[in-house]
Amino acid sequence: MKVLRPCENGSVKFTSLNEPYMKNSIFLAGPCPRDNYEDDWRYEACDILEDLGFDGTVLNPTNDHYTEMRNQYDDMLMKQTTWEFEAMSKATAIVFWIPRSKEHSAFTTNLELGQWWGKKGVYVGFPNESWKNEYIDCRLELMKSPRFDNLETMLEQVVSDLNNPTKDWFTSDAHFGAERTLELSKRPFVDVWNMDLELISNWNKNIHKNDIVYFLGDFGNFDVLNVLNFKKLYFILGNYETRELDKSLAELSKYKNVEIAYNDELKYISPKNNYEYVLRHEVINPNGENYNEDLFYAFGHIHGRNQYKRNGIDVGMDANNYAPIDSDLLDWMHDAVCKYVDENVFTDVCK
Repeated sequence: MKVLRPCENGSVKFTSLNEPYMKNSIFLAGPCPRDNYEDDWRYEACDILEDLGFDGTVLNPTNDHYTEMRNQYDDMLMKQTTWEFEAMSKATAIVFWIPRSKEHSAFTTNLELGQWWGKKGVYVGFPNESWKNEYIDCRLELMKSPRFDNLETMLEQVVSDLNNPTKDWFTSDAHFGAERTLELSKRPFVDVWNMDLELISNWNKNIHKNDIVYFLGDFGNFDVLNVLNFKKLYFILGNYETRELDKSLAELSKYKNVEIAYNDELKYISPKNNYEYVLRHEVINPNGENYNEDLFYAFGHIHGRNQYKRNGIDVGMDANNYAPIDSDLLDWMHDAVCKYVDENVFTDVCK
């Protein structure tokens, strides 16, 4: 288990969050000590996680060099805030432990909890004797979300979830680092940095270290693979990869657990319903009704424009709330197309 803080080994430089150790990581969110840095609940949390055999990275935002670093950086608060925001986005799980008291009012924690409230991979807990957490308790009850009153019990649940059995996931067209995608696909992000962090967060908080991913092309900045969770990634080249084929193959070959599909498609059979899919980046127009009804496609490329076809589904980021989908949801969408979707969905013109 690795514990990563904003500053390591007495350094007054911020640690990098673009390294492979960001995979399978837990961010410890909650009040930080103001003066006595030894009085930090995160020490207990790290001991518990080590006893549980957690083999990932613990992201500890407590910066005991903060006062010292204010003399070096005029924008110290912004640098600390940026580090925490990026770490929370890239983490697989965010643990909010809120032992609020008059000494530790946790005002910043309130803002952070509001941002992540109700999202995948977020856990909330506080001791029964904590101060002024009643409103959070009520909101959790309304959402039918668990509230943990014991730190060890909460961390046991987190580690269990992160070690879940293997699942299969599908997505495409992330376009990491591509500013033009903001305009061409009307993505609702203020800039590329925020876009990338949202996509990384949605990936890591759904996909865990034991999972298989089928990526159907147009990845973007391949360096992002360093921080993404997966056990194995099957990669179908998109039109952006094929434009610079040699460069794309060279970049992807750096990752031993990435396998490239060189024939532009893969066959996949879902474990639950035994449905057979053809996985492609870009499907071909069969000219009207002239198509093979026995084949069902999962594809990307069109960025959510007309997500459902008569025999296929767009699994790309833009069609699915900027998140991957698992095989169970893929089968559900298959049934929606084949059994329940109104025929008018497939009309070419309106009248």
